[in-house]
Amino acid sequence: MALTREERKLLHQKSKQPTFGTGKPESSEGSNGDLSFRQVEGSGTVQYVKAQGNWVAVASSGEMPAIRTTGSSSMGTGGGVTTHSSLNGLLSDDHTQYLLIDGSRAMTGDLNIGGGDGALTFTNAGENSIKIPNNQASALIIEEANNAYLTFVTTDSGEKITLGKKLEAGSIEIEGSAFDINGGDVSAITISGDLTWSSDQSSVTSLSLADAKNINLTTGNIILTPSASDTITIDGATNGVLNITTVDNAGAGANINITADGAITIDSANNIILDTAGASNDVIFKNGGTERFAFKNDSTPELDVTGEFILDGSAGITIDSVGETSIKTNGSTVVRASTAGNLFLHAAANAPTGYFAFGIQMKKQIYHFSTGYADFQENFTMLNIYKEPSSFEAYPS
Repeated sequence: MALTREERKLLHQKSKQPTFGTGKPESSEGSNGDLSFRQVEGSGTVQYVKAQGNWVAVASSGEMPAIRTTGSSSMGTGGGVTTHSSLNGLLSDDHTQYLLIDGSRAMTGDLNIGGGDGALTFTNAGENSIKIPNNQASALIIEEANNAYLTFVTTDSGEKITLGKKLEAGSIEIEGSAFDINGGDVSAITISGDLTWSSDQSSVTSLSLADAKNINLTTGNIILTPSASDTITIDGATNGVLNITTVDNAGAGANINITADGAITIDSANNIILDTAGASNDVIFKNGGTERFAFKNDSTPELDVTGEFILDGSAGITIDSVGETSIKTNGSTVVRASTAGNLFLHAAANAPTGYFAFGIQMKKQIYHFSTGYADFQENFTMLNIYKEPSSFEAYPS
């Protein structure tokens, strides 16, 4: 809209610098003859001049704003361009302070978004993205003042997203083949795949669970690898079977040590089985590091006792043997019970094989008590021939 003669006169009389702002200036602002450039929604940048106490729009980078007539002002509104396409110089890029819609001019300062909730909204029905530069230690930072909340690192071979504040979510699921939690506190997390710790975890001091919290594995197992190719596997099988397997790749050093600062109780509803492999592998009981009982677990089992051995029974004690039963002292047999029911005591050094210095032999209807050599020389021998009275039961045949 062209200026009237009076407006042009006032304009030339003023030497004051123009002002800049947003929205149409209020009538209380400025003095007659002042200029002001204002950003007006729907009209772009509008040039105003104040005349007779009112601000009048004289030019616009877009459509001219609506003209308001106040009171009985005699100031003429005049004519003007009301159609945007009729403006001249629309394609002239002579206002470098403005952004271009084609994105060819980059911003040199911060972008402040006001109005509404300040949201940055993408409306493209297809792919929307935010592009950040490559190979930058801080390619994009989401921050409050200079307090970083989220930092995107695009350094070559070191790409990552760094959280500067606590990540809190009521329900979150993380998927991926290479998810790494390094440090910090994980108070509640569900892992549906494998949880793998590398062999070098010198900075990890413990894995703690709050009271009444569990580690639940529906399938799979827990594998520890303290050294290369050496493993400890804790595995659960059907019906609640627990398997603990140790493997020493170099030999037989994969021992299992249980150290308790108190009692160890094994309470089984069924058998307790100790199974050792090989002829020389024994079951050994120690007291304070000193061996007390050694069960030689081979084809001819043997119980070796270190120290005085006392067999104390609260009821009868039965020794049941299919073959002969012998009692030895210092390696020599002092008592032998034969399968025929004979009892021999203290074998003579030069007695014939199978004979003893003192013996009781029982045969059908004959009891033979003898001492000394078997040839009855310098011996004392008692021979009893039993005759059954009619009033007693018959001797078993």
